[in-house]
Amino acid sequence: MKVWVRAVSVWGPGMEGWAASAPILAGGAYVPRASPPPAPALLPANERRRTGPVVRLALAVAAEAAGASGLDPVTLRSVFGSANGDGPVVGGILDALAGGGARAVSPTQFSNSVHNAAAGYWSIATGGAQPADCVGAGDATWAAALLTAVVEVQTLQAPVLLVVYDHPLPPPLDVTRPILAPFAVALVLAPDGPGPTLDVAYAPGVAAPDEPDDLALAELARGNPAAQSLRLLQCLARHRDDVCPAAYGPGHLTVQVGHD
Repeated sequence: MKVWVRAVSVWGPGMEGWAASAPILAGGAYVPRASPPPAPALLPANERRRTGPVVRLALAVAAEAAGASGLDPVTLRSVFGSANGDGPVVGGILDALAGGGARAVSPTQFSNSVHNAAAGYWSIATGGAQPADCVGAGDATWAAALLTAVVEVQTLQAPVLLVVYDHPLPPPLDVTRPILAPFAVALVLAPDGPGPTLDVAYAPGVAAPDEPDDLALAELARGNPAAQSLRLLQCLARHRDDVCPAAYGPGHLTVQVGHD
């Protein structure tokens, strides 16, 4: 299944948007640092105040990719993928419940705890009514969300915004599910060009991990499910044709990156 990449965005430690990150991914020096995502300017003020770091992370890359694609965000279907959802919000709710009723669960926190919260905020921000799929597949979330988006592009012959993100969980949840650092990636995929191409197929058997060639980036790829996209992002930044496998259950995806 072949699709065209119309736009790319990324946000992570030391990578604040595609323009700043592409030179790093192309081989420049990578210096990890705290990079909190900005407040989503597209949201009305009341909604903006209700967002936490996880929603802001997802919307930061969604807004950049949609804007760079030249397409109207209102017209874009979307696929949002997250292995863990909004861990800080869920952790706060669990703390409230564990307090024996001394603290009430905030209605805003409850509505933000659902897995499709980021997609909902994106719909509010853009005023769009296009469908959004929300995918959670553990460590295979990058592959599952990418495959979902590619199938939709192929089936509907329409562009799709793909957003995959994950954020560290608060203690004590982080002991069971450690996430190294916040990371998010967004791609606008289309049934035609211009742009580089991804040719995606499913293959049986487990593939060897395909990690970035930078040691710090490879550590990030191992430490955040969304950051498994980093090898593919390197190929896009370097304008290099290559095959990037992605773990997916008992098999894997082969993702052939091409540049015409």
